[in-house]
Parts: sequence; C-alpha cells; structure tokens
Amino acid sequence: MKMPSFVALTLLLAIAAPAAAAPASSSSGVTVAGVTFAPVPKNWTAQPASSQMRAAQWTVAPPKADKDAPGLEPGEVVVFYFGSGQGGGPKDNIERWQRRMQAADGSPVTGEVSQRVVDGMRLHVLVAYGTYAAGMPMPGFKPTLKPDYGLVGVVIETREGNVFVRFTGPKALVKANLEAFETWLAASKKATGADAKSGDS
Repeated sequence: MKMPSFVALTLLLAIAAPAAAAPASSSSGVTVAGVTFAPVPKNWTAQPASSQMRAAQWTVAPPKADKDAPGLEPGEVVVFYFGSGQGGGPKDNIERWQRRMQAADGSPVTGEVSQRVVDGMRLHVLVAYGTYAAGMPMPGFKPTLKPDYGLVGVVIETREGNVFVRFTGPKALVKANLEAFETWLAASKKATGADAKSGDS
C-alpha cells in the first residue's frame, strides 16, 4: 500500500493522534527517539510544545534593537518525531523544505544541502534563505509569507525512525546563530539505556 504523503500524515496526527510522551530531560539535554541533544545555547528559551507533533521547541532571542537597527522577531527551533517509519525520508523532507522557501520569482530555493555523521547517526542538512511559507502545509490553509527569512532543516536517521529538526527565523538572526546551532547539533549523542526509548509516540 502506498505510504500516505507528509501532508496527509500531518493532518491525521493533528486530528487523531494521542498526546506524545514528553521527551526525557537531563543535565545532558533533551532526548528524543534515541537522540540526546546537548544543552542549548543561552539565548534559546524552552517553550511548551504547541502541537502533538512537536517533541521539543525553543525560541531563539534576537539581538537587542537599537536606534539605528529595528528589532527582529525571535527565531524558533523545533524537534519533530512521528514514530518509527513515519514522517518521510531525508530526500522527501529536504525537497518539502525547499518548496517552502521561495526566491523572488516564486521558485523554490535550492539552498545548500549537506550530509554528515554525528556519533554514528547520519544527518541530512538544508540551509536556505528566501521568502518562507510559514504555517501548516495542508490544502485549504494559506501560508503566511515571511520575506528575508532563513530555514535550517535537519533529518537525523536513527534506529527508532527519523528525527526532524527545523530552525527558522529572520535571515539575519539565522545567519548570526547558525554557528551555535551547528555546534549544538554536532554535540548530539546516541541515547543509551532507558533514555533511548524516550520521545516515542
């Protein structure tokens, strides 16, 4: 049977899924589906998950505004986990994120795609800048277009299924915090023992 699309899966989870188990938290950071993330940078603030699809989320504080530079809205980092075999593969998600970033002519932004291995886990990373189509990607829902935006999308392959990380915000904020985000990502570890099961839904 053909696997449902990400859009259909998103709608199904939003309507029918039971609340996901809270991710484990310790001095080592948050653990989601076998991935233990490092403690976050100081300008990140943990937020309650705003939907059942989000395992963890943080706001990223912008630089303070001054009289010569208008303030930026905060950025957002979200970790998603849909369950083993759910949420689509790396290629599908990278292409979906690319479609949500538009160039001036309305075409998708290819961005920069790379792969790396962190503690034995393969990561697929997209970094793209343009006009971001924010909001639920479902038929009948018109996205909110955010110009001069940045998106960093990450697919982490684990034995328990893919874990997805998305960092979005104004272009200047994303660029200013990209190195810290990359450092945080590179410090991810495979969870061991009881923590390895945390974050299942």
